[in-house]
Amino acid sequence: LVGLAVVSSDGSKIGTVQSVKAGPDGSVKAIHIKTGSILGLGGKLVAVPEGKFTRSGDNIRLGMTADEVSKLPEVKEQS
Repeated sequence: LVGLAVVSSDGSKIGTVQSVKAGPDGSVKAIHIKTGSILGLGGKLVAVPEGKFTRSGDNIRLGMTADEVSKLPEVKEQS
């Protein structure tokens, strides 16, 4: 999933999947995407919880609008 393009429910390209948060059983619990960046600079990393996205070919389609994604709280990248 990492590197796939992320598209909002209203058709806007949000960004790309930066990382995936998996549960103890290996299932995907959330995807982390970088949103609001210009040419890769700035922006914030947000977590989209399971059930709010589906894979559609080479894209991840969100069940959220771009505005809803912009209101998600920022998460810190875990190393």
